Amino acid sequence: AIGRFESEDLTSIVELDGLLEINRMTHRLLSKFLTLDSFDAMFREANHNVSAPYGRITLHVFWELNYDFLPNYCYNGSTNRFVRTVLPFSQEFQRDKQPNAQPQYLHGSKALNLAYSSIYGSYRNFVGPPHFQVICRLLGYQGIAVVMEELLKVVKSLLQGTILQYVKTLMEVMPKVCRLPRHE
Repeated sequence: AIGRFESEDLTSIVELDGLLEINRMTHRLLSKFLTLDSFDAMFREANHNVSAPYGRITLHVFWELNYDFLPNYCYNGSTNRFVRTVLPFSQEFQRDKQPNAQPQYLHGSKALNLAYSSIYGSYRNFVGPPHFQVICRLLGYQGIAVVMEELLKVVKSLLQGTILQYVKTLMEVMPKVCRLPRHE
């Protein structure tokens, strides 16, 4: 499930949450008859979150926010969500190839996979409250803090570097006194 998320954009985090919930329920049912490690321990291991303070999901969320969401999405006030802009402000980057998974490993069968992909398809092409709720739930307090800290570093470097140079150049070429044209 995490590998599938890493091969897609940020909008697929809702599907990741659904797949994790299926795995959690499957673990609960299997643990009635088998001796299994706790789901949280196995999830942390799959997320590479055992030895590191943040895992694969946190890293991919930061990557998507920084390189896809911030430059290519704008807020739509009438729908209260972020939508992809018509003209992209950054180059399209290559994501990892999606791992091939047998139908029974996702939602159970080909028919269920089609049904669920149709449901999760309604969460594509925008980022809104459902996406942010899942991000907050999956990242937790520490993951959100890491992502915010890194995004603030990126914004600070942009403001103090590139944007500052543009502002200085504009101030040099602008007239010293700006007046409105006469209106009669």
